[in-house]
Amino acid sequence: MDENSNRYLLNTLGAFIMKNLIQLFIFLFSGCFLASAKKSKPNVLFIMSDDLNTALSGFGHPQCKTPELDKLASRGLRFENMHCQYPVCGASRASLMSGLYPYKNGTLGNAGTLRGNMPDVVTMSQMFRNNGYRVGRVSKIYHMGIPGEILVGTATRDDPHSWDETVNIKAPEQHAAGVSTHWSPKDKGSQTFEGVEAEGDDLVHADGMAA
Repeated sequence: MDENSNRYLLNTLGAFIMKNLIQLFIFLFSGCFLASAKKSKPNVLFIMSDDLNTALSGFGHPQCKTPELDKLASRGLRFENMHCQYPVCGASRASLMSGLYPYKNGTLGNAGTLRGNMPDVVTMSQMFRNNGYRVGRVSKIYHMGIPGEILVGTATRDDPHSWDETVNIKAPEQHAAGVSTHWSPKDKGSQTFEGVEAEGDDLVHADGMAA
């Protein structure tokens, strides 16, 4: 083999190696980028404080003072054109978690469950689970008997398909030691509004325990 042939062979071999090295580098870099992107998946904290109204001082409520939630809101985006889908707790929560109108998902009250009405529904938290998230629930997201189920620490109307793990809060609610005030007019239906200025800190109440 003469010198020209050797030079041609070396050039061809060099070009082949360089081409494949570049492809290998691109492949490895892409893999590193995808792995990095996967690791950087953000955590999501979803707080459902009241599904029927914006009773927060950050929304200008004259009585409710929520300084800690206001601090959290100052770092995010405030939605000012939100509307409750149904004026009942269970139906409103089922609508929010399913993304469907109450008449579509069949949940029009506090009785029954979203899953019972729509066995194949994919909830908001299920969507996270289906995309690699580990999802947990602390206290009330779907409707539960208040105060009965908090008194015993159960959530019989929850949706187990929505979570990897759950924590049910057990607390005395209106039976907490302290000064109790009943604001609802007497003999005006079953809906009541009662509060307790409890003896002790926030951990006396279910909300404090959940936080």
